Amino acid sequence: MVNEKNGDMQDNILVTQEYHRMGALQGVILDADGTTIYNLFTEFGVSQQTSDIAFATSTTKVRARIVVAKRLAEAELGGAVITGWRGFCGKNWFDALIDHATVAEAFKYQQGQTLQGDLRKGFVYGDVAWEEYRGSVTPQAGGSAVNFVDDDQAWLVPVVKGLFVTRFAPADYEETVNTMGLPFYAKQAPDPSGFNKYRALEVQSNPISLCLRPRAVIKLTKS
Repeated sequence: MVNEKNGDMQDNILVTQEYHRMGALQGVILDADGTTIYNLFTEFGVSQQTSDIAFATSTTKVRARIVVAKRLAEAELGGAVITGWRGFCGKNWFDALIDHATVAEAFKYQQGQTLQGDLRKGFVYGDVAWEEYRGSVTPQAGGSAVNFVDDDQAWLVPVVKGLFVTRFAPADYEETVNTMGLPFYAKQAPDPSGFNKYRALEVQSNPISLCLRPRAVIKLTKS
C-alpha cells in the first residue's frame, strides 16, 4: 500500500516535471499557479524569435515558411549538429497546418492514406515531426486548466545535444545536506500521537529545467 501511494504521488510529480520542461521549451520558468518566475529571454538579455505562417491564404508556401523558421534556429546554433526537428503544436495551429492546401497536396499522391487518418499523434512534413501537443495541468485546486502549448501557437525545436537541461536539488532533509540532488525522494514517518494509527508519507522532487539557447526554439504563430 505504501508503494502504491508513493507511485500515485510520483505520477503527479512527473506531470509537474513535464509542465516545467514545456515551460523551458518556451523560455520561461513557471510557478505552480502558472505565473512566470523567470523569463529566460529577459535573464539572458536576448529576444525571442518568432515566425508567422499565413494559413488563411491558400497560396502560402507552407514548406518554404518552415524552412525560414529553421534558418532562424540554425543561425542561432551556429555549428551545432542538428539531428532532427520537432514541432509541438496547439490544436488550432495544428488543424490549420494539416488543412492547408499545399500540405494536403504534398500527401496527395505518395501518401494519400496519411491525411485520411488522425494525424494528431504525429506526421513528418518539411522534415519536421509535427504533433498536436495536448498536455495540460490544473495548477491549484479549483483553478482552471492550463494548456502547456497555446491553441494558436506552435514551437519549432531543433534536436541538439545540450540544448535543454534538467537539474535536481536535494530534498530538505538533514541527511541530504551537501549531497547531489536526486529526481525523487520518498519518506515515511510514524503517527506523531504515538498510537501508531497511520504512517505519514511524502514524495518530493526539486527540479529546474532550462533551455540554454532559448532563441534556438522558434515560436510559430498563424494568420
